[in-house]
Amino acid sequence: MVGRRVTRLALTKHLTVHVLCDGTDASSPTESIPASSDDGLAFQEGRRVSMGRQFAWLTVSRLLAAGLQAVSLLVLARFASVPEFALVAGFLGLAAFAQMAVDFGLSTLAIRERAADPSSDLPAACMALHAKISIALSLLTLAVFLLLGLIANDVFLALLPLGLWIGADRSADAWAALWVADGYASRSALSVVIRRATTLGGFATLAWLGLDAVLAFASASGLVSVAAAVIVRRAVSVRLAPRASESKTRLVAKGRSFWVNSAVTQARNVDVALTGALVGAVEAGLFAIPARLTGPLRLVSASLATVLLPAAARARSSAEVTRLLRISAVAWLALSVLYVGCAAVVPAVLPVVLGEAYSGAVVPLQVTLVGLAAASAASLLNALLQGLGRQRAVALTSTATTGFYIAFVGAGAIVNGAIGAAVGGAVAYLVQACLLVSYMSIRPSVIRCRSGWGSIA
Repeated sequence: MVGRRVTRLALTKHLTVHVLCDGTDASSPTESIPASSDDGLAFQEGRRVSMGRQFAWLTVSRLLAAGLQAVSLLVLARFASVPEFALVAGFLGLAAFAQMAVDFGLSTLAIRERAADPSSDLPAACMALHAKISIALSLLTLAVFLLLGLIANDVFLALLPLGLWIGADRSADAWAALWVADGYASRSALSVVIRRATTLGGFATLAWLGLDAVLAFASASGLVSVAAAVIVRRAVSVRLAPRASESKTRLVAKGRSFWVNSAVTQARNVDVALTGALVGAVEAGLFAIPARLTGPLRLVSASLATVLLPAAARARSSAEVTRLLRISAVAWLALSVLYVGCAAVVPAVLPVVLGEAYSGAVVPLQVTLVGLAAASAASLLNALLQGLGRQRAVALTSTATTGFYIAFVGAGAIVNGAIGAAVGGAVAYLVQACLLVSYMSIRPSVIRCRSGWGSIA
């Protein structure tokens, strides 16, 4: 069956991402791939998946999933005290950084390699090492919570199930992302939505049965994530070629550029914990509202970025790159209007949903929403540059601006609590977007080309 046509689309994490944005329905190119009867790959003949369809599936699913998670956090904020909510929100931020810090770029490398060469045995090797690291992270987190619960505050004992969640949730995301590389965005989309919906349902059930809100949230999150990781891994692993005998050191070296960008970007999630350390749990709880509950809006740009990266990696001419830039610009304008519109209705909605205890979060949330316009531009440009082979430039920019973000949030928190922290974060996103736009404009020939186009160092 030589000449069977297979669409090769992948996401980067952050499917995290998933940031597929554009609403255009541009068909992805197909490529003839010689088939063999023993390659172990289950690609569907004649499968052609458009970038617009990928975007639709992943964006809708990510919005639903993030919305469900936001509802869970809203319920937690409503029934837990502000300091307890700040503790959970702070841990979730630290967990997001820890998950990417020990990922070493393996999940993104696996996705990119799967998109570039479906017969490659590298993705299986990456995912095998990724699984071991995820288990180690969970064990370490469990040990830390147990120790803190025994010697500091028993509230940490209620967080023990999140020790299971931290490794399992990341593992489930990484495995599900490989479905998108094969053009099965719907499977990846449904897996995320089902996981979040089940978590919310479990949380509500446990809380209704009288369990403490923090313990109910942690228990539902941990148990559902473990089940999801096992199920998704079994479903996806059979599609991969047998893993290579690649050394762990070489795998980490190959994923280093992806790892630096992802880990450094996730380092920004320490913002709530940092605010709490500097100005106390109450201000941290107020800042946690915009920092954690704007996830659904952030994921729209993240979903487009997930599709833009492989699309840019397949670009063969400057015309194709220009087309991707136009798609990104249109999407950014639409997102900016959405963010500003949401900021306008915050004063009327937030006090009703969370109560007067969180009235101090109104202005920080408005500032953060406006700042998301700059954040979405940075996300889209990151994906384009990475796909065009400029991983090092993205990594350097992300490293520098993450330092700005942490510094600005900390300084802002000291000056004016939650409001100051929100302003500092928005300014940092603006700086990052400006740097990336500048880089694109001074390097118009940045095209990672193959098959005769040449490459840029």
